[in-house]
This record gives sequence, C-alpha cells and structure tokens, in this order.
Amino acid sequence: MIYKKSKKVVAREIAGEIIIIPLTATNEENILFSVNEIGKVVYEKIDGKKSVDKIVAELSVEFKGDRKKIKKDVINFLRELEEHNIIEVVRKR
Repeated sequence: MIYKKSKKVVAREIAGEIIIIPLTATNEENILFSVNEIGKVVYEKIDGKKSVDKIVAELSVEFKGDRKKIKKDVINFLRELEEHNIIEVVRKR
C-alpha cells in the first residue's frame, strides 16, 4: 500500500516532534495530533510514492531492528494516521 499526506492537515516540527493540526477539525478530539521522534521518521517517509514495504525496509536498515516487528509497528501507526485523516491511500497493492 502507498500513502500520501493529507492536504487537510498542517504539520510542523516542534522540539523534535511533529505536531499535526487538521484544517477542518469538527470536534476537540481532532484539534491536535502529536508524533514522537520515531513517528516523525515514519511520517517524513510518507511521500505518495514509497510503499509500506519500502518504508519498513528503510527503517529496518536505519534502526537495525527486527523487520517483522518494525512492519507491525509501522502498519499500526499508519492505520492510526489514516483513521485521523492525516494520511490517505494512494494505491493499494
């Protein structure tokens, strides 16, 4: 699957974290979304071109971690971003 960042949010880096604010917040729950340093690395790799597998492969090399665990964590993180309309599916594989 390939994702792109939504145009319905604004993201800024503050103190090593990414703060994401929906432009069309409908309730207080959707006002702010904070991404930690690891989430920031994943978020920055979302470009509308790289597949989830490509992102996982890059992270496995960068962090020298277990690819299966990294993939599970990345997929869970991407699902959460998608649920909050922070990213959108470009293409399913």
